[in-house]
Amino acid sequence: SHVAWLARDAATSTRRIGRAVELVRALPASELKAHVLGRAASSASVGGRNEEALALGGEALALAEALGLDDVRVHALTTIGMTRMQLGDDESERDLERAVEIGVAASSPEAGRAVSNLGVEAFLRGDVARFRELHLEAIRHYERFGSAAMARFSRGHAVGLADFYGEWDEAIRL
Repeated sequence: SHVAWLARDAATSTRRIGRAVELVRALPASELKAHVLGRAASSASVGGRNEEALALGGEALALAEALGLDDVRVHALTTIGMTRMQLGDDESERDLERAVEIGVAASSPEAGRAVSNLGVEAFLRGDVARFRELHLEAIRHYERFGSAAMARFSRGHAVGLADFYGEWDEAIRL
């Protein structure tokens, strides 16, 4: 489904994720099931299917908590937080902060995504300085865990932030 998403084929991606969810529904609680539900929640959130995202994210979170799967907990909380933010729910920041806290404590590769999305939440509240701080922290997490694509993507935003602050030399360096 991720390959289809990258190819901008949302219909195929959604169909494949839906099939994956169907296949894991009947399975007992497992890391695989939690992971599939979490990724499906994320896809639903990005696709604007907020109620579906919250339901799947809640299922993934419950499984992750029961099984002690910190990476899946961070992923699910980040997705839930972002979805709640899209819905205008003030509790979104709490979900994202919890995701960051768990991710950092567990040294989770998912911490970068959580930090980045907490930064987006700060930006949407008008706190550009906090957004910048969190954005740079997210880059450090991506680099630490070898996520070159996400680090590169985030560095692209860092150029715009340096420009916004009038730091022309920094913008050119980046």
